[in-house]
Amino acid sequence: MGQQGDTVWGVVSISTSGDRIPLLSPEYSAITSLGASQMYSAGEVFRNRYIAPSNISGNYTIAGISRDQIDNSQTFVYTRDTIFIDQSAQAFMAGLYPPLANATFTDVLTGQGQTLIGNNTVTWPDNGVQYPIISSFSDRDYNDIYLEGMANCPQLELSLEEYESSPSFQSVVSSTNNFYESLSSNFAGAIPEGNDLESWNLSYSHAYEIWDYLNFQYLHDSSSSLTADTLAQARYLADSYAWSLYGNYSGDIRTMGGQTLIAFVLDMFANNVYTLGAEYKISNLFVSFEPMVSLFSILGLDDLSDTFRGLPNLASSVAFELYTNNTVSIPNPVPSNWYPNQDDLFIRFLFRNGTTTTTDLSAGGLNVYPIFGNNQDHESMPFQQWASAVENVMMLDVGNWCIDCQATSVFCAAATNGTIGLSPVSTDSFSSHQVSPVIAGVIGALVALAVAGILFLIAMLVFGVRFRRIRPKRKSELGGFKGTEKLASDPDLPSRNPITAKNGAVIGASVVPEAEGATGHRRVESWELKEGRGAAGGNVGRPSYENDAEGRMKAVEAIESV
Repeated sequence: MGQQGDTVWGVVSISTSGDRIPLLSPEYSAITSLGASQMYSAGEVFRNRYIAPSNISGNYTIAGISRDQIDNSQTFVYTRDTIFIDQSAQAFMAGLYPPLANATFTDVLTGQGQTLIGNNTVTWPDNGVQYPIISSFSDRDYNDIYLEGMANCPQLELSLEEYESSPSFQSVVSSTNNFYESLSSNFAGAIPEGNDLESWNLSYSHAYEIWDYLNFQYLHDSSSSLTADTLAQARYLADSYAWSLYGNYSGDIRTMGGQTLIAFVLDMFANNVYTLGAEYKISNLFVSFEPMVSLFSILGLDDLSDTFRGLPNLASSVAFELYTNNTVSIPNPVPSNWYPNQDDLFIRFLFRNGTTTTTDLSAGGLNVYPIFGNNQDHESMPFQQWASAVENVMMLDVGNWCIDCQATSVFCAAATNGTIGLSPVSTDSFSSHQVSPVIAGVIGALVALAVAGILFLIAMLVFGVRFRRIRPKRKSELGGFKGTEKLASDPDLPSRNPITAKNGAVIGASVVPEAEGATGHRRVESWELKEGRGAAGGNVGRPSYENDAEGRMKAVEAIESV
């Protein structure tokens, strides 16, 4: 890579899911074979531009990125623990780093091939399929707000309810009733959870779910009477609905999904700068449509094209490129510890609006668009200027999200006290150590432990709290109860009722209290044994802390990986 053209140092991609089972289906919403193919093709588009260019004008290969074998210190993947979004991430990554021939797949630890001693050869399964590390956040993890900032936000829900009660919204509902009533024959068997079609009704209030179901029917059911014109009308109304709810109020709480998402993008680039480009070469985020629509709004893209005033197509992707132009003198080859000055860095925004066909899955490449009010003559921005513009529209940290949303999520108590969360990124200089939200969470936990240690030390010094060593009793050589018979060495237990489960089964022997009136030990149910909950949209997640009536909660895990 020489001085000709631009040199890309880091990329952040944001993608929506491919085709999936519709939300109104009685079954959970999982990705389809078509959706997997769409996401695989999207991954190939990114590979073709940033990793292994072919048939593309210019050279946009990321400096120093591994071409064939995935390097998980360079490539990061973040998603929610929603089935179809997780599956979309896996399919995308398979296109970004496709399977390798066994002959070229080297061992990461030794750098050697797969021939073992004795000339025995072990081949990789599935024809050399590669295994990216995918970090999946649940709604109990504060990192989740950076991908889905609109979720679990009571103030946003209140704002949506107020809008849907407004005269302007109700006017659209009334004017579209005839159209939606004409669709009833297409919804036989589509029963929303806990409802029926009569009580749920087909109306503009459910414009997205209705289009989602009709689009699936149009793509998969050859016997359907649905016409292309009817589907286009349903899509037009779904676009209007999505934009009105999540995009038409830049800076308002209803664009919260975009405000947190752009903060995550800035953090990815801050880590790339801090590591001198060694890490976070390409970060891949996978989201639902709401934060994508909000992102369009806060970037000002709706002023450029009506394409950005509605839903992104299936398997759509956004890309932010961090690059230097051809005015910067770059060594050839680039040393591993060489990185340009921050004043020489630029940001470029690109968008690929997925595909609406079932045949040409690779249709549509990444197209450049100006952002933050720039015109077509300024398709890129200096990095520092871009970072300053982002700070003006992004959600600063988890604590502010909790306050603005008036959220009661399990992590909010710590976040509002400044214990956890993504610290605001200073745009004055990125030379200081900027950390990702995950690392920030670890630091917060260590700080909490240190504070607890100091408080305990004070308790020891001031109040005389002391540790007391309990001398263990010598075990009998007979070893206590053996089988069903009581042995001579075993002490008598008083006659007390044993602890029982709800079904009457004895859990174990009761424990004698040390003093009169003391409370015996009892076994409590672990939250992990409770049945998992199903969420709308196929988000079959784990039980929420907020729903645990007795408050017995598992410690927050920073990242869950698959």
